[in-house]
Amino acid sequence: MKTYYMYFIFMLLLLLIVLWVVYIHFFNKTKEGFIWSNKSIRDFLTFQNTVNPNTQFNMEMIQTQASEDELSALLCDGYWPWSEKTQTLYINEVSHNPIVKMSPQASMNYARTVYNENATKQMLSWNTKEGQFLLSGVSIYKKDGTKTGNVKCEMDEHGKTFMKKTTYQGDNLWNGYKNTKTTNLKNNELPKEIPGFHFIKGPCNPCVALDNDYSCPFELDTKDTGTVSEVWKSLWSI
Repeated sequence: MKTYYMYFIFMLLLLLIVLWVVYIHFFNKTKEGFIWSNKSIRDFLTFQNTVNPNTQFNMEMIQTQASEDELSALLCDGYWPWSEKTQTLYINEVSHNPIVKMSPQASMNYARTVYNENATKQMLSWNTKEGQFLLSGVSIYKKDGTKTGNVKCEMDEHGKTFMKKTTYQGDNLWNGYKNTKTTNLKNNELPKEIPGFHFIKGPCNPCVALDNDYSCPFELDTKDTGTVSEVWKSLWSI
């Protein structure tokens, strides 16, 4: 049991590292959010040094995710306050994860000492079809199954995200690589360019979700389901 517990802690810390890498890659700029007092920051660090001494926290990012009221609940109860919906989403995710051997409740109890609710929903969101679409894009195929290119989120030199389409133009005989053509797509072109993609409220830039802006809800029809993942319903408030 101890081995499983340590392994689970390792996996959670690995998830935190992955989230931090995604944050650095896509969100490397100051954002508006909650600002804690110096006393609140000291109290938080004292709590975590006692409860989770081997875990590193980025205070700038945490202050964009959690309010001081949420922090007060953590310091009082020992757990970040999560809504019933977020708790259910987490339990369902852990229950279907073959790697995690701890009970879902024990797993959640530990996670709530580390992750505030917004951070939890963000991490859960990347493990969905919508999250994978935003992080990795989607490949485009002909009817015969031949891959012709891809569409994915990119970021320009000013930090603004957009959708870029890459199409293959045959092989380069000199170096063996494929010749490609890239096109920056307009928002209203996405349903035509991306199979199974639909806007819920009208054309917008879906890539803004990489910047924690949840103002552009969309649907992805896949072979498994065409419905919106529950965590994204929560993030998009739909």
